[in-house]
Amino acid sequence: MQFDMGTRLASLAQSSNKPSVVFFVPYFGRWPCWFPAFATSCAYNPDFEWWLITDLEPQPAPKNVKFIPMSFEQFLQRARDILKCSIQKGPYSICDLRPAFGVIFSDLLEGVRFWGHADIDVVWGRLSIFLSEDQLNKYDIISSRRSAVAGHCTIYRNCSIVNTLFEDIPNYRVIMTIPRLCRMNESAMAQVLRTRRDVKVYWHAQHVVDQRELDRRPYSWRWESGHVLDLRYVERAYIHFASWKRSVQYVDFCYEDMPKFFRITPRGFFLKSEGTIADQLRLPPISSIYRRFYNWLRYVVTGRGRL
Repeated sequence: MQFDMGTRLASLAQSSNKPSVVFFVPYFGRWPCWFPAFATSCAYNPDFEWWLITDLEPQPAPKNVKFIPMSFEQFLQRARDILKCSIQKGPYSICDLRPAFGVIFSDLLEGVRFWGHADIDVVWGRLSIFLSEDQLNKYDIISSRRSAVAGHCTIYRNCSIVNTLFEDIPNYRVIMTIPRLCRMNESAMAQVLRTRRDVKVYWHAQHVVDQRELDRRPYSWRWESGHVLDLRYVERAYIHFASWKRSVQYVDFCYEDMPKFFRITPRGFFLKSEGTIADQLRLPPISSIYRRFYNWLRYVVTGRGRL
């Protein structure tokens, strides 16, 4: 990939048509097979933008998904220079830097009301379910998880007080020098927010379908014209299928197909078929079976957890 990082960053910084909410998504390595499903679901949320910081070639995607060419080393060096810290993170553990994105990318955020962090192992439904104009006016930080900071979807008001909240994390500079993931973006930030009374936080409900629900109901979900629905037509804001990443191997459509509907199964996303044979037999993924057995055994032995 030919890097034209400076030109692309300047273009974003100087744009006069800034969205209200920008999600930063650093992604390095290779594109996952499910990218067409991710991109399709982004298209139905035109009031939001996803800025993918990547060393990969741009993929077919809607205009609200923008690709920022940047190598992993360039990304780390930018963070080191701006935070004045000897950051030692890998492509996965850079999630610890998420609370600092408002500072790391401050030069791109002029005119943007909220910035956020998100994952790519996601199918978005209607984000306005919980990121409505009323919510944006009322709160400074909005998370999709109940009483927790969601690494896969949390937004922050673009102002100095909020952008520097990460500095309240004890020893945050030391944590940034630890190569492994330390959950600074979720657990540590949640602790900070519980102590700050000058910042209004919305984390009152569970708007995301994640591992617990996917394990219980793996064949209950579909995407339809920008909506994530279950079998009873109950709508959710999005699905985070991190627990399925190893089993998801198939997508039978391209972004250019502009599908209005696709099935969501533990093994892929399907427009033209009912899924794999295992899907048609309604077999859960092996990882789900292991987790449910472990949770059962833990409950039986210790009495802790939930069945």
